[in-house]
Amino acid sequence: MADFVHGVVSSISDNSTRSISAVATSVIGIVGTAGWADPAKFPVNTPVLVNDVTQLAGLISNKPTKETDPPITQGSLPDALNLMFDQANLTCVVIRVDEGADDKTTQTNIIGGVNGSGHRTGMQVLIDAQSVLGLTPKILCVPSFSKIVDVASALCTLTDEMDAFCYLDGPGSSASDAIKILTAESSPLTGYNNAMLCDPWIKAAGVADMIPPSALWAAIRAKTDNEKGVWRSSSNQKVNSVIGTSYPVEYANNPSSTSNLLNGAGVACIVNYGGGFRTWGNYTCAFKTDSQFAFEPARRVASMISDTLDETLMWAVDLPTNASYFNNVTASINGFMRDLSLQSDSAVNGTCTANKDLNTETALDQGQSYFDIDFSVASPAQTINCKLTKQLQSTSSSNS
Repeated sequence: MADFVHGVVSSISDNSTRSISAVATSVIGIVGTAGWADPAKFPVNTPVLVNDVTQLAGLISNKPTKETDPPITQGSLPDALNLMFDQANLTCVVIRVDEGADDKTTQTNIIGGVNGSGHRTGMQVLIDAQSVLGLTPKILCVPSFSKIVDVASALCTLTDEMDAFCYLDGPGSSASDAIKILTAESSPLTGYNNAMLCDPWIKAAGVADMIPPSALWAAIRAKTDNEKGVWRSSSNQKVNSVIGTSYPVEYANNPSSTSNLLNGAGVACIVNYGGGFRTWGNYTCAFKTDSQFAFEPARRVASMISDTLDETLMWAVDLPTNASYFNNVTASINGFMRDLSLQSDSAVNGTCTANKDLNTETALDQGQSYFDIDFSVASPAQTINCKLTKQLQSTSSSNS
């Protein structure tokens, strides 16, 4: 009789609706070279967490005191990361690779693969960040090297695998050269809705060399995620420490301006307008072939929803597929979509339903269940059209 109770006993059921919170979207993954780096702080082919600007000193702490043959350069990472941290406090996963004896070898090191010991190398190491650091980069860049088509294609392929978004460098030489990249019939990049092409390159205060734009755009994307939301475009955001570009990009409201020529060809640029430099451009590389994901925010919101459900529906795995199961899963997802709608001021909306046609007895007997999630993302107001009509002066006002 030890368990006897004369009254009401309540308990919490484990089979109920769960709240769902969106996963982190602003972790940056960056890959490059740093010949002056402290190997203890930045070992090669190893994911290193950088979330404080003071850590960047480790990228140049081994600067040679005298000339070497061949010369050891500071590499692509130091200037890029300094410009990135000038924009905001960031969370970055940094992968340092060795410079090769020639450019081709360095490119091979950047792309990476799996070595003889079964370990990933180069940009492929970004996949290891989740298991090593507990972080999954969702914003990727390979400053300087991503202007090379083979590197850019490899980065886009990896970005697909990681369900992330990447920023690619244009040539930095001229607007016409940048425009050719996505307009050429043989371009290998036009099918990627998870990438943006950025040009021109950046002149930063106190830095002698031009800095690849992919680093700046990745930083602004992370800052926008944290301060305004993943549903907001990274275009039309003011940037810090930028004092010029590798070629002039004028902003004007006519189709022949350089900014419109670049944007119209799918190239995101930097303009000096409205009191300073700012990002300018919304299109993904697939803007001509994929109307659903022509705009950067739409593709990133889709990834965020997918990643969130992958991570937060683990509680529902292996539960019995009865009526309560379907009710609780749909209710949890619909609650998440309502929260997104509120947080985004209705920029993101969506609903979830169980797919009755696919949830057959056979499918359920095999452990399969299906849910349909319909969602929408408000497109950025890329063009605001204003019609001005002059009216005749009122006779009553002229006689008063």
